[in-house]
Amino acid sequence: MNSMPSPPGSMLTNSNDGAESQLPHSLSIPRNHYLLITTSGAIYAWDGNKMHKIFRSSRRGIVVAKASKDGTNLLAIADSQVVVLHDCKRRREDSWSLGNPDGHSRLLEFSGDAESLFFTSPATGSVYCYSVKGDRMLKTLQTHPSPPCVLAIDATAQFVISASTDPPTVYLQSMRPLSVAEQLYPKASNSAVTVASFHPDQSAIFLLGFEDGALAIYDAGLVSPRAGNDKDVGTSSNRDRKDGEIAAFRNLHRTPSSNVLEPPWQSEMDHSDVCDASAEYKHNRMIAACFVPGSLTVCVTIGPGGQCTMVDFSHPPTILRKWRSPVYASSLAVLGFSSLQRSYGRPDLHSRKPRLKISGRNCVIAIGR
Repeated sequence: MNSMPSPPGSMLTNSNDGAESQLPHSLSIPRNHYLLITTSGAIYAWDGNKMHKIFRSSRRGIVVAKASKDGTNLLAIADSQVVVLHDCKRRREDSWSLGNPDGHSRLLEFSGDAESLFFTSPATGSVYCYSVKGDRMLKTLQTHPSPPCVLAIDATAQFVISASTDPPTVYLQSMRPLSVAEQLYPKASNSAVTVASFHPDQSAIFLLGFEDGALAIYDAGLVSPRAGNDKDVGTSSNRDRKDGEIAAFRNLHRTPSSNVLEPPWQSEMDHSDVCDASAEYKHNRMIAACFVPGSLTVCVTIGPGGQCTMVDFSHPPTILRKWRSPVYASSLAVLGFSSLQRSYGRPDLHSRKPRLKISGRNCVIAIGR
């Protein structure tokens, strides 16, 4: 959720059609903030009292949508063929198509200033960067051996994380000129990355969630540059490099399979962009995770069967709270309020100071399926 003069906000959660009648009306959402709800047929902005339809697809072909985070009210919407940029400030639905060189786009992310749009193509395993302001393709980022299923960009567009599953591969790309992508070999887990998210205030700090339920936070400034050329990416010398890991939880969502709700794959939404979990990790995997704005070390996570946790990575790493969503959950967004004290230094994970108190008065957590 971001402050914007008119719908929508920048907080997205997927839902099935009919969500309008199911949403509670007792939640207080701050003025000029909106919860974006994406269905296959339309995109809605909910302000806590009223639902606003801001985009409609007559073919019910919406696969994914993302909103800009800078208040420009720009939406990027993808179906199975094209990416559409839609300006919500205009009363008419004036939209223009962004040519997709390979067809099926599945992941979309705006840079913090909305001047660039990053998107992926399963056809090539590539990540593309498009200039919204210049109306042109800027560059193609590191290509993956299989279609990317995770994409994250920090608020300042300095770093891009992309990940794929076959084999498990994760790249950290600096957007500085002439920089090369660094392949990470996380020590927290050997399984595939299923979630990535940057800290909203610290551009170099990010988290990774894994198929086996591990969750770790990293500092991009601590990642060692790789040795050699592109052909040496998988060598032992590169595997021994520092991966920038600061702290980690393991098996965060482990639970007996009998207690796990199965996902509603019969939904109208297209789930082909979701990382497929192997049977071994089916009941442990990290489905969604993000930082709580205003805190350097507190994160919220979602696991199988609607399992939700709030964790603190400061010393010692601690699970602050656990609860369960009544339905299978696949998306997450968190709004932090000004009552959270912000700090702009590096995370001090070994501090003995009292932990930040998180309550319903200083953050709103939205969970959707």
